[in-house]
Amino acid sequence: MTKKRIILAVFLIYSIALAKSHGQLSTIGGISKDSKGYTSQLGLQYIPTWSLTVPWPSAIFDTEIAFDIQATYRKQPEQDQEIDFEIKPFRMWFRRTTDKIELRMGLQKITFGNARIFRSLMWFDRIDPTDPLQLTEGVWGIRARRDFTNNTNIWFWALLWNEDTKGWESIPTKKNNVEFGGRYQMTLASGELGFSAHNRIISRNDLPSHYNITTMPKSTPEIRGAIDGYFDIGIGLWFESTLVYADYGADHPNWQSFLTLGGDYTLGIGNGLTITGEHFVYNVDDNPFTTDTAINMSGLIFTYPVSIFDNLSAYLFYSWDRNLSYYYLSWQRSYDNWMLLINTYFSSDTESSFSFNQASSDFGNRGIQLMLIYNH
Repeated sequence: MTKKRIILAVFLIYSIALAKSHGQLSTIGGISKDSKGYTSQLGLQYIPTWSLTVPWPSAIFDTEIAFDIQATYRKQPEQDQEIDFEIKPFRMWFRRTTDKIELRMGLQKITFGNARIFRSLMWFDRIDPTDPLQLTEGVWGIRARRDFTNNTNIWFWALLWNEDTKGWESIPTKKNNVEFGGRYQMTLASGELGFSAHNRIISRNDLPSHYNITTMPKSTPEIRGAIDGYFDIGIGLWFESTLVYADYGADHPNWQSFLTLGGDYTLGIGNGLTITGEHFVYNVDDNPFTTDTAINMSGLIFTYPVSIFDNLSAYLFYSWDRNLSYYYLSWQRSYDNWMLLINTYFSSDTESSFSFNQASSDFGNRGIQLMLIYNH
């Protein structure tokens, strides 16, 4: 056993022995239909979590350790049944916090930006807007945040040991290479404005086979820059815009651009009907800021609290390029520790499914789900 693993094991045992424990158990069952037939699925997920806080005269030290335990049964048309069982770390971080500086190290969740559906700043997570738990895998790294008295804050991060793709990525970071970046967020009039940047190295050896790229250098930097903002003018308005550059050579466009425009407003109807809307533009080209080959998508979310226990939601996603509408309806009933959800979804094209690169969003073209969630 390496020294790193010994230190990690001692840290886990010591933290779990002293920490407070809680957890989340969720089950999901559903049937979906696509062009091949019906697919049935049953899933069980348990996330046990241990947290420990140690106050200090000049700072607070805390830690969180959580594991993701999943068991899944899946039966697809013309295929044998699949049964999977997996245990993996979910959160495993240590943090030092003062009134101005927060430093967090380990397996953690890093998110920013205000978009709700099509998140151009989905750099390190894959949160599904239809997921009531808003769960996502974490990333290994260090993140520092400095807060100022005028509500301005600066972030810095460095990531390592993340071998899988994250967010909108289709190519993983080159193995054993550090990713680094930062963010500056400031208040502006009735809202806030943010600037973000990130740098990592990608390798030609990690390209997916369908890319068919031969002119890319063996290793090349990928550089991201973004600007985002949120403004409350009676109606909440936001935008996110990201540019990504990497040298793929002559075989593939070198620029990616992402743009999200959105807003929300609560109407005084009954208990309050909240409407959230977003439009998303994604483009790959040899030059930035072009839209000739762009993919356009729009989304609407309607949320209505029927009572203190019940909530109704309706989602509409529309692909302008494919002329495809996708509808998702959800009823949620909540108690102190329990949550029950019934979801149904369907596409305007019986031969098409819908996905926008986020966790748990790749459904068939129609189906129904039942979810039961317990927190302790």
